[in-house]
Amino acid sequence: MNSIIKKYEHMKMILDNILEMVFFVSVKKDGSFCYEDVNKAAIDQLRFPKNFIGKTIEEVVGVHNAKNIIYHYQEAIRQKQPVTYEDQFEISANTYRWYESTVSPLFNKKGDCEYIIAVTRDITDRKQKENELELIFHHAADAVCTFDQYGNFVKVNPSFTKLFGWTQEELLNDSTISILPNGYEEEFNDVLRLIQKGESVNNLESKRMTKSGKIIHTLSSYSPIMENGQMIGGVAVYKDISKLKEVEKQLRESEQRFKQIADYSTDLITVVTSKGIILYASPSHEKILGVQPEFIKNKSFMAFVHHDDMVHIQKTLEDIVQTKTTQSMEFRRYSKNKETVWLEALGTPILNESGQVHQIVFMSRDISERKKEVKKLKRLAYHDSLTNLPNRRLFDKQLSKAMKATRRHKKLLAVFVLDCDGFKLVNDTYGHHAGDKVIQQFAQRLKSNLREGDMVSRMGGDEFQVLLTNIKTKEDALKVADRMIKAMEVPFDIGSTQLKLTTSIGIAFYKGENKHKNSLIKEADSALYEAKRKGKNTYCIYNPYKKESRGNN
Repeated sequence: MNSIIKKYEHMKMILDNILEMVFFVSVKKDGSFCYEDVNKAAIDQLRFPKNFIGKTIEEVVGVHNAKNIIYHYQEAIRQKQPVTYEDQFEISANTYRWYESTVSPLFNKKGDCEYIIAVTRDITDRKQKENELELIFHHAADAVCTFDQYGNFVKVNPSFTKLFGWTQEELLNDSTISILPNGYEEEFNDVLRLIQKGESVNNLESKRMTKSGKIIHTLSSYSPIMENGQMIGGVAVYKDISKLKEVEKQLRESEQRFKQIADYSTDLITVVTSKGIILYASPSHEKILGVQPEFIKNKSFMAFVHHDDMVHIQKTLEDIVQTKTTQSMEFRRYSKNKETVWLEALGTPILNESGQVHQIVFMSRDISERKKEVKKLKRLAYHDSLTNLPNRRLFDKQLSKAMKATRRHKKLLAVFVLDCDGFKLVNDTYGHHAGDKVIQQFAQRLKSNLREGDMVSRMGGDEFQVLLTNIKTKEDALKVADRMIKAMEVPFDIGSTQLKLTTSIGIAFYKGENKHKNSLIKEADSALYEAKRKGKNTYCIYNPYKKESRGNN
């Protein structure tokens, strides 16, 4: 056991440089747990007090937070093996974050657990994303289900139950339940074979069967769920187009009968020739686009369409005529007030007696609000909400692209890892609101001292990353670092107080060698700690050959 402790102490320097939080906890004879040591990430993220060593978990994190921690520690001891769990942790008043922890018990020769090692990482962003996806899944208007690699149901949303009648519990309890009518098993097997190869199947027009035995027309799309290059399941989306099929039949029987139905539809219904000339537009055009149906009659379907979408619409029209199948598309149209309206359209061909496409019926729905939400979610996924800067995820993507370009063109790039010296003291002294103001001003100063085409991102807390591409010499990067350090000389305004703060910068260069982006970031991070060691308010360049790094003196 002493050797284990000794090895742990030797690893302290390494542990202080990893992003995960590491806790070294002793198990007392009375069953209590006391902190023996934690790494820097734990101290920074959970704001541990300086005198935490020897204190119980309850004393350090509070009784409420400690309850679940202690339970899983006891479970790991009882099971005599590592235990992984997820839990919410109250960081400050009414502020919670999600963490995933792996708890490993260490036993002595007598079989008594003497120590616990817990490794914890922040999964708040992942949890938020999961909640967003779960919300979308349960509130989707279309029927959605997931299935395993063999095609067996795993999960269905409420719209699926509403359309087909089967609940998730019924489907999971009886594997013989199928929504495939007789004769459609091979069609689904063909779909399954395609998605097992990692391919998607879109807009498959087919038939499915409800719980009551009713056969309905569906437009379905299938996408694989991949893990490590292997398909482990899939997602299916079903849209009931039975009503649309009924409209097709009524069109063939009587155009007037169709008109009576279309006049009362809230969706945009447009009938066009095979060349795209509008023959009929439903009254809903006036409500959604502000134009009279008669105004657009005999005009091209592409009139008032956003110019960037014209080629896409033309191709869709041609595909419908050539394949004689239903096609879907999303495009933008201008309203009477010249506002852009996003539409989701389903185009269904109407065949004449010769079997050729005579007309096409488009049913379009306004999806402008949905598009805004998708755009907002996409931005939130790649940007920091406090500074509006790119986040770690976007930085990693851009860094990968830049490294590939550097290898291809044999140029030079630089990565900075930097933070605000003494920021923790700002939070502790003036509160997190003041800390947020400092971070925002700090980010703006970094951004204003970049060259065009360069990038700064916020990793979290007061830590930032900078990417400089297409630099001719290392001196170009050092000039940027000098400007950033100088920019911090102006006091930070947090309202009634002005603070003098500095920054420390670690710099790593990349010339196209065979290296992973994470290694490059670790080099810059190592140089940052060297800059801290030299007294802060400086930069250091990573040097793999010797301990000393160059500093700005």
